[in-house]
Amino acid sequence: FSISASGNTIDLTTQIVNLTVTNNSSAYTGSVLESDASLRLRLQAVGTPFTYNLKVGLYLALIALTNVKSVNIKENSTTSTVDGIPPKSFSTVIIGGNRAEIAKVIHTFTGCGSSSFGSISQLVKAEDNNTYLVYFSEPVEVAATIVVSLTTTTEFDSDVGTETVRGLIVSLVDTLDIGDNLYLQYVESACLVVGVTNVSITLNGSSISLFANYNNIFVTNNSLVTVSN
Repeated sequence: FSISASGNTIDLTTQIVNLTVTNNSSAYTGSVLESDASLRLRLQAVGTPFTYNLKVGLYLALIALTNVKSVNIKENSTTSTVDGIPPKSFSTVIIGGNRAEIAKVIHTFTGCGSSSFGSISQLVKAEDNNTYLVYFSEPVEVAATIVVSLTTTTEFDSDVGTETVRGLIVSLVDTLDIGDNLYLQYVESACLVVGVTNVSITLNGSSISLFANYNNIFVTNNSLVTVSN
């Protein structure tokens, strides 16, 4: 064969057959650094392949489950009971989903030295073939009775205006998540339709905002909301 000038291609003019190469020493071969099973267990121990925060990993895994609508997780890393949660425990509050699937995810993300806590218990058979009891909860609904008095001008539609405001308030409360507070300002914002100049509001009989525990969710309906002008 011939080699042309530097920078150009190599042209083979004669076919090479039965070419044999002998190594002077043994080649370095590769080896498996970690098995698939070991890698899977290690990733589960840290939460997910993308996060080393167990709480974040647990939330993302639960919210991805079919029909799960909302998740709230509260940790108690202290040596005392906090908000009803025992020491070194965490409480998962969830809306929707399959209980067996939820429990399996919670078990997977339970770190060493911590325990799940809640009002619902579910048995989980783990990869080590042992059975574990996992705890979680559904939220405690807190009814919000809302009374609104509107100061209006002639621009306010007295025929349908109060019903419109009532519907807006109910829709607003429906957007609240587990553990969300119900602020007076939120309700007021729903009342400021055309023709409304001032709003007076009471929530559960008081003119202050309503504050939720981590496992509460505020709910209301048309019968619990009174709007007058």
